[in-house]
Amino acid sequence: MTSKEIVKQTLEKWRFPILQEAENAIVIRYQMNYVQIGSLQADTHAIAVTLTGIFTADDEREARLALKACNELNYRMMQVKLYLDEDNDLVIASEFFYKNDEDVEYLLNYA
Repeated sequence: MTSKEIVKQTLEKWRFPILQEAENAIVIRYQMNYVQIGSLQADTHAIAVTLTGIFTADDEREARLALKACNELNYRMMQVKLYLDEDNDLVIASEFFYKNDEDVEYLLNYA
């Protein structure tokens, strides 16, 4: 089973409707935000969960607070990355690798 099929199966089990689907990405809505689950290629065991457009960093203090939140998540378990786009919108992405199909549901629960 491919990564995309495993993720779709997990989302179906959790009753999350898929809003948009591309070759290597799925978009769902979670707590009033759009979440993209990507890197769903057949030959890789890597998955990235991206949350965009919910925060802005209008000054350096806000950017540091976002970085602090990501560091706390990294300390717990996940590999979380923080990006600032040209509009000072924060993009937060969590990436993980899985060994078997059961890992995907467990890791998506944390992402």
